[in-house]
Amino acid sequence: VQITNTLSNSGSNSIFLNGTSSPGGPSDVVLPFSSSTPYTNGFFSFRSNFYIISGAYFNFQAATTPGITWALDVGMNNGTINFGTYPGSWTAVYLSSTYPTNQWFELRMEIDINLNVWAVFIDGVLQGSFANPNNKIASLDLYPIAGNQFYVDDVCYEYSTTPIIWGCTDPIAL
Repeated sequence: VQITNTLSNSGSNSIFLNGTSSPGGPSDVVLPFSSSTPYTNGFFSFRSNFYIISGAYFNFQAATTPGITWALDVGMNNGTINFGTYPGSWTAVYLSSTYPTNQWFELRMEIDINLNVWAVFIDGVLQGSFANPNNKIASLDLYPIAGNQFYVDDVCYEYSTTPIIWGCTDPIAL
């Protein structure tokens, strides 16, 4: 993946993902959340800032080894963001919303794995929540589908067996 200082939300760098291959890639950036994943109970929070040029895609993996089971697919295109199952086309959309175009925005997810409630916030505003048939989480997979170009900055996540008061103050520096 390309680390760049062309555009960043904070600090001087971000990562730029450019889907130049079909069906996607060549970048496939996986961030394991822990060696003790997948998380099958407790509370998980994720946040990151995105700047979408021409679409974006990422997923959460449900197994410690990437490529075994997808927990959730997230696709962003033309101001619409979908959360669901995307094996090449949307077979199930659990939640659809909008995101700001031509600017940085924060995507945050608060996941209560115990109750299977996946809440989505964009720039701090609740967009809705859904139950996920694959109610576990192991890693983040940033993967640009062919034609996608997007920047990612300030990735932050937190896991706890007790409810989290959102306080992730140490995003992964790029």
